[in-house]
Amino acid sequence: MLNYKPMNYEINVLYLAFSNLTKTIKVARDSLYEGDDNLALLNYHEVAQIFDQLGNREKYGSCMNNLGCIYIKKDCFEHAVEFLKNASEIQQLIINNAKSNPSVSETDMKSFLFVNACRNYNKALACHR
Repeated sequence: MLNYKPMNYEINVLYLAFSNLTKTIKVARDSLYEGDDNLALLNYHEVAQIFDQLGNREKYGSCMNNLGCIYIKKDCFEHAVEFLKNASEIQQLIINNAKSNPSVSETDMKSFLFVNACRNYNKALACHR
């Protein structure tokens, strides 16, 4: 954590909000790796809501993908498909926007396409089960 005295109230509020967001992401990720699926679900839902409100489609899609994977692990396949379908649709929108943006590099486009392939694989896995 940074040690500083904020110049005004708004900076302090923003700093605390960002700090809470990063802590929640860390708890979600750590919970997922440690096998505490319920805590991971709780935190990823909270983080997803924040990213959705901020309009950060990439991070929101990543949260949707992680939620879908946790639901696969919990054998909740209907929920898994719902979240993974959402993640895949978001990634497709990101790809479509990138195609119309000439400043997007070929490497970035390949990365977007790879993420989409992974999300579609996860969705297929959930549908198969």
